[in-house]
Amino acid sequence: METIHMQLRADILIDFIIGIWLLAITIIDLKTLRIPDILSLPLLVLGLVFAGFAAAPEFAGRLIGAGAGFLVLGLFGELFFRLRRREGLGLGDAKLFGAAGAWLGCQALPRVLLVGALGGLCWALLRRHQGELA
Repeated sequence: METIHMQLRADILIDFIIGIWLLAITIIDLKTLRIPDILSLPLLVLGLVFAGFAAAPEFAGRLIGAGAGFLVLGLFGELFFRLRRREGLGLGDAKLFGAAGAWLGCQALPRVLLVGALGGLCWALLRRHQGELA
């Protein structure tokens, strides 16, 4: 019982640290429209390190999730740039989505993308309502 209690505390602490980390990334991204590598890459690496402690199928799903997350947003960003001749998604977004795949696995990526897109839409609507967007 004590082992389960200690594991639960460790999970809560890790979740709290990741939450603060993601909040810092969000604030920086909102202010600068950039996601610094110094924040996104360690998150990706730590996700893969923690995945290494998981069972083999789960580790494979997280490894695939990291690669797929990066590739999906990286390719989407490139496609957007070629069509619109301006950057809409940068590699920082792709690296962060790859980190999400490393932590959560490939099956969680569609939900992460949906929540992120809805959050971005709400932010854009709020800014537009306040007259900050054209």
